[in-house]
Parts: sequence; structure tokens; C-alpha cells
Amino acid sequence: MRVAIPICRGRITPVFDVAHQLFVYDVESKSVLLPREHTIHSDHTSALVELGIDVLICAAISRELECHIEGLGIKVITGVCGRPERVINAYANDRLGDRDFAMPGRGRGRGQGRCRLGQNQGRGLGRRRRLFNHDQNQGNGSGHS
Repeated sequence: MRVAIPICRGRITPVFDVAHQLFVYDVESKSVLLPREHTIHSDHTSALVELGIDVLICAAISRELECHIEGLGIKVITGVCGRPERVINAYANDRLGDRDFAMPGRGRGRGQGRCRLGQNQGRGLGRRRRLFNHDQNQGNGSGHS
């Protein structure tokens, strides 16, 4: 399995969308081969596809980019921080859920599967959108009740 981790100054890049460097690891039955470093020259999605990435481990990523990448069959694991060599070893040994690798404020959960929801579900937009649409239909148009 081929795993990509975006890096900046020896740590996982805070937001994948602006990453310029990737460590690419080949993971085979709990053993990790030495990483290869790649510079992202094209768009991020193309780089992952060209490198044959199966899993992307990152701190954060925009929802749109995450959904696009997952739509291509690449698993995205978010909310991870730390040194890439520790993170990849934890991933290979099924320990990525340890608190040591969680972004501050994220606890033990991993941000996986945000793209399985329907459009705008789970994002807190429904009530505001309904109020706005109701006000527009009433001729107010201000977006406030």
C-alpha cells in the first residue's frame, strides 16, 4: 500500500491544500520502506494519482478536495499531527488513533468519511438556509427573521 504524508519543516503540513512536499511510503504488512520525497508541481489530486497513492494522511484538508480525492478511491485520514516517521509507523501498526497523533482539540477521533454525507448535511447550514429562503419568499430578503 502506498501512503502519502504532506510535509513542511519536518512535520505534517497543517493544511494539505497548500502542501508543496510529500513523503511517499510503501507499507507492506507492518513494515515501512524508506520514504521518497516528492514536490507537488501540478494540482494536488493529479500528484496523488500519478504517484499511485492509496492513502493520504494529513492534518487538515478542505472538504471539496477531500471529497474529490476520496472519489478517486484514495482513502483520506485527517486530524493527524506529528513527525512523519512516527505517524507512518503508527499507521503501519494500527496505532494512528493514539492521542499522540491527534491534532489539538481533536481528541481520539479521526476525521474520516466527511464526504459520505449528502450536500450540506452535518455542516450547520440547513437552519440558516431555511430561514434565509423563508425570508426571501416573504419579500424581506435580509436573511434575518
